[in-house]
Amino acid sequence: MLAIADNRGNIIAPFEVLPVNFHDIRLFEKSFENLLETADDLLLDIENSCLTLDSGFDSARNKILISEAGMIPVIKPNIGARKDREKIYAILDEFEPLKPIYK
Repeated sequence: MLAIADNRGNIIAPFEVLPVNFHDIRLFEKSFENLLETADDLLLDIENSCLTLDSGFDSARNKILISEAGMIPVIKPNIGARKDREKIYAILDEFEPLKPIYK
């Protein structure tokens, strides 16, 4: 199950459900579509709002989807399998300005 909630814990989009052997990232795109539809239906202004996700959702596709919707992706970098220290430092440097938002 993947639910999108506001910073007070209120679920603001209908959530998607898959069996437990599927990773949450497979639920993200549909859940995000649900968020956009709900915001549109309720006339919520979500432009320039931050969408905070953990490192399991770190992908170029997710960042593009969020940005194209006019929102700011705040996704903790997933540096797990990377070995190139320069790339790791570049990724972490890119995330540094967003760190205060990511809690």
